[in-house]
Amino acid sequence: MSIFNTITFKSHDGLTLFTRDYAAISGTAKLPVICIHGLTRNSADFEEFAPWVASLGHRVLAIDVRGRGKSAYDPNPANYNPYIYTRDINTLLHDLGIARAIFVGTSMGGIIIMTLALQNLRLVGAAILNDVGPVLSPRGLQRIAGYAGRSKLVSSWIEAAEYVQYINQSAFPKNTPEDWLKFAKRTFVEDS
Repeated sequence: MSIFNTITFKSHDGLTLFTRDYAAISGTAKLPVICIHGLTRNSADFEEFAPWVASLGHRVLAIDVRGRGKSAYDPNPANYNPYIYTRDINTLLHDLGIARAIFVGTSMGGIIIMTLALQNLRLVGAAILNDVGPVLSPRGLQRIAGYAGRSKLVSSWIEAAEYVQYINQSAFPKNTPEDWLKFAKRTFVEDS
């Protein structure tokens, strides 16, 4: 299990937002690394990546954007857009005194990073974009539209693993049953 501290902060409109904070392990101070997940994902997606980057001497912040993971849901659907997400991230970075960082983003996270760069290029020391580019594929958008906002109730971790495999098999064809179970545990929350 990864070790991280929890940061919560208030957005400009009063939502409580969540971030995982992985301290740099050693070495001279390096630019922090900010991780931003995809549309239907959360900060847990970086639980293997973040400790490795921290071991290289970088502080790592993995953010749950509003309405995802442990961040509060916004009752206004119009606020689920890259401009509001960047405002939230800028609030966090300002609160922590971070003026420049390396950004890692998957899919929607990459779009958020590109938006941040458009707003303030000096903030972005480097950007690593995964599963996104300057042109969005209609086929990819159609695949996302087929499952986004339609989560299924599952009754076991095995059923959850089968569900995430069904949705994501084409993107991760080499995943093992153990990989799908890990993926499910990053996606679902056990309801007691």
